[in-house]
Amino acid sequence: MSSAASQISDLMSNFNSLFGDAEKQSIKNAIQNLSAATADLKEIAAENRAPLRNVIAQLDKFTAALGDKGPGVVDDISSVARNLNEKGPELLDNLNKAARELKDVIEENRYALKDSIENIRSASKSADNIARKIEQGEGTLGKLMTDDSLYTSLSSVSNKVEKTFDFAGRLRTYLDFHTEYNTGESEWKGYFDLTLRPRDDKYYIIGLVTDPLGSVRRTETTVDGVTEIKERVESRVEVSAQYAKRIDHVALRIGLTENTFGVGADYFFNEDDGRIKFDVWDFRGDEAGADDAHARIGLDYRFFKFFFVSGGVDNILNSDRRGVYVGGGLKFEDDDFKYLLGSAPNISIK
Repeated sequence: MSSAASQISDLMSNFNSLFGDAEKQSIKNAIQNLSAATADLKEIAAENRAPLRNVIAQLDKFTAALGDKGPGVVDDISSVARNLNEKGPELLDNLNKAARELKDVIEENRYALKDSIENIRSASKSADNIARKIEQGEGTLGKLMTDDSLYTSLSSVSNKVEKTFDFAGRLRTYLDFHTEYNTGESEWKGYFDLTLRPRDDKYYIIGLVTDPLGSVRRTETTVDGVTEIKERVESRVEVSAQYAKRIDHVALRIGLTENTFGVGADYFFNEDDGRIKFDVWDFRGDEAGADDAHARIGLDYRFFKFFFVSGGVDNILNSDRRGVYVGGGLKFEDDDFKYLLGSAPNISIK
C-alpha cells in the first residue's frame, strides 16, 4: 500500500508537471467555447424547429414514394439497358457506315469543294473591290452614289409628281350629255362635252357633236363639154375644243367649235343654275346652206341638280337655216376622269 501510494504520488506529480498554467487556461477556454456552441446550437434548433420538422416530413414522403415506385424505375432502367445492349452494335455499325460514306463523298468531291471554296474567296474579293470602288465614287454606280446630281434629279422628279397630284386633286370634271331639235332644219343634234376645271376662274371644254348637216360634198361631171356640179349634204361627227376664262359671272370662250374656229361668251345667274350663252363659228360659211357665219344665242337652266333644259335661236345670220331650237340633257360632276392624271377614283354627282 505504501509502495502504491508512492507510485500514485509520483504519477500525479508527473501529470501536474504536464499541465502548466497555459494548458490549464486553454482547457478552460475550450470548455467555455463548447458550452457556448452548445447554447447556440440549442437556440438554432429552437428557432428552426418547424422547418426541420417539414424537412423530415418531406424526407419521409420521398422515402415512401421511392419505396412505392422504386421497383418500376429499376425495371425501366433495366429495360433501357437491355435495349441499348441489343441495339448498340447495330447503331455503332450504322455510325461507322455513315462515317465511311461521308469520307468517300469528301474524297470524291475534294477538288470540287476546293474549287467552290476558291470561288467563294474570289467572289468575296470581287465584292470587296466593287464596294471599295463604289465608296470611292468609281464607275457608274459609284458616281450615282456620290454625285449630288442624282439627288437633285430625284428631287426635281418628286416635285413634278407632287405638282401633278396636286393638280389632279384640284381638278374638277363635268360630263354633259344633251340633244337639241332645230325647227329651221327639222333635224336633231346630239352633244357630248367634257369640261376640265382646274380652277374656278378657268376651264377647258372638249366635245363631240353629231351634225346631220355637217358637210357638203361637191362632185363635178363633164359631158359633151358641159360641166355639171352636184352637191350632197352629209352627216358627220364634229369636234369642239375650247378654253374658257371666267370673270365673276361672265365667261369668255375661244377655240374650236364644230371643226372650225369659234368664240363664245356665257353669263351665269342664280348660283350657276342658269346660263345665257352666245356662240359664233364657221366664219367662212362652209356649212351646208350657209352664206355667213354660224351664230346662236340661247338659255340653259338646271333643275334637280343634274338635269337641264335649253332653248334659243340658231343660225341667226343664215335665213335658210335659221330656227328655234329646244333640248335638254344631263350634266354632272364625275371625278373618275382623274384616272388620266393618276388620281384615285371618287364619283360624286351634284
